[in-house]
Amino acid sequence: MLLIRESVFISRQQIELLIAGRTNELDYRNRNRRLARLVELGQIQTHPQCFPYPGRVFSITAQGMVTLDLVGQGLLSASWDTKRLTDDAQTLHFLVLNEIQIAARKVFNIRRWIGDKELKSLNIAVNHPTQKDYDSIMELSSLSDANVAIRVGIEYERTVKSKERYAQIRKNLEAETQIQGVLYFVENETSAAFVSRVVYSEDVPVGVIVVSQFQSKGADALMRVVQNRTVVNTSVRDYLKSLMS
Repeated sequence: MLLIRESVFISRQQIELLIAGRTNELDYRNRNRRLARLVELGQIQTHPQCFPYPGRVFSITAQGMVTLDLVGQGLLSASWDTKRLTDDAQTLHFLVLNEIQIAARKVFNIRRWIGDKELKSLNIAVNHPTQKDYDSIMELSSLSDANVAIRVGIEYERTVKSKERYAQIRKNLEAETQIQGVLYFVENETSAAFVSRVVYSEDVPVGVIVVSQFQSKGADALMRVVQNRTVVNTSVRDYLKSLMS
């Protein structure tokens, strides 16, 4: 239930990959029974398939929020009486974010993945919130010291925003102290070329990458980043190394 809440929307296949990675048929059937029982109890709800992701889609219900709150997993940003826990128009957005997390966990040693709802709650609670409610934050162990973590904001842009909106994001990044970098995931090279020219920061380097390339090539995928006022190509691996230096 916690995974479903933090994902906002999540497909059946994504639940399997994020909980167990590779699993056997017995585990899969057992989880199917548990999910069916949670639906029956009104803790979670199902949604129609969202192309191109196979199977049903799940989200948490108000009753499920109550249950998590009772076991000490409540949120400051949302609760059982929140008028609208989910927006069906955002289903695809969150399913793609799940795919990004799945791909990242295959290649990186991720200490923590902070999703949309948890980050909003943390930003209410802490004295020094992030300057923006990023789609997610990925915490990685430093290459030089396993006890030190770097935090990278994750953003997914299915459609690009206006230049004025990106100007505001640049301003936010100038004041950002809680993360070391931002990865912007986009759908195609055209979007990548545009976003890399309008979103950048000297203090919080912004890398722009096409989702499908990250899924297929992982840390070796090429991305765009601004260096010395020029957009250059680098690998995701080298970008992250630069944040850890």
